Amino acid sequence: MSHANTDVIIPTDIYSEEYRQMVNTLPRAPRLEISESVKVRFRDWNTSKNCVSHTMCQINAHSSPLINALILNDVFTPNMRTVWSLTEPYVSKRSTDAQIIQARETHKSLKKIMVYIKEKLAKILFADELLARRQQERERVRRAREAEQIEIREAIALANRLGANTNNIHIHRGNEIIHYVIHNSRVVSRRVSYRIPPPFVCNIENTLCNITEEEAEKEMEDDCMICACKHKTIEFCSLQCGHQYGMDCLTLWMNTQTKSHRHPTCPYCRIRIKKIAKNSIAPIDLSPIVL
Repeated sequence: MSHANTDVIIPTDIYSEEYRQMVNTLPRAPRLEISESVKVRFRDWNTSKNCVSHTMCQINAHSSPLINALILNDVFTPNMRTVWSLTEPYVSKRSTDAQIIQARETHKSLKKIMVYIKEKLAKILFADELLARRQQERERVRRAREAEQIEIREAIALANRLGANTNNIHIHRGNEIIHYVIHNSRVVSRRVSYRIPPPFVCNIENTLCNITEEEAEKEMEDDCMICACKHKTIEFCSLQCGHQYGMDCLTLWMNTQTKSHRHPTCPYCRIRIKKIAKNSIAPIDLSPIVL
């Protein structure tokens, strides 16, 4: 009597059919279970880092090799770990090979899942803080609605004093102008316009760090938190908070904020950007050597 082989075939490279099947069956992030032991170890790590807020916990967990290893070994499934190990060597390789490009995208997807797990662990650990934030936001919305109702009553009272059936009422509130159309003591329409704002001035200090041509070709240590890719040293910049981004990625982010008259902030920790350190290849000294 012959027995069917039930051993699991583990793929050895990204070109095998077993690898393709394994990639197609990878679970989505919300379906991964986080055990109590993982939560306890994450809590112990957070205590050792003295992270007293949800934001501090997120920032430290993002670049922690210990948390990466914890999620990889105790949260990821065996198939996810296999795919991770097979695709990791191709992360920094630049190639036109379709399989290598797909391997980089697959590894990027696994990194996004890892970030999702980190955020979930941080939310579990700081659930009380996040609940307090939501309550504060609900209270802010409630107060804003109450202020709007008071404002509407004032507009109706002013319209009644004017005596006409239909009145256009304008109320100035800071930089806003609220336009009401009131007919027979009822608000027909409400529109908000804004006064012309003053010119937006954003002063950010730029510094240059001289590097060699060899250093310029090296890749950044962590992934850019905007595009989730690794940029060459000559192509990325650092903020005063220590976070690194591709220069093109950060420029697009900053342009989006300045167009809405907001001071640019770090995409990750939201601190206001005051200083940007860029890299530049040091010029070669061609002056003659005096002997």
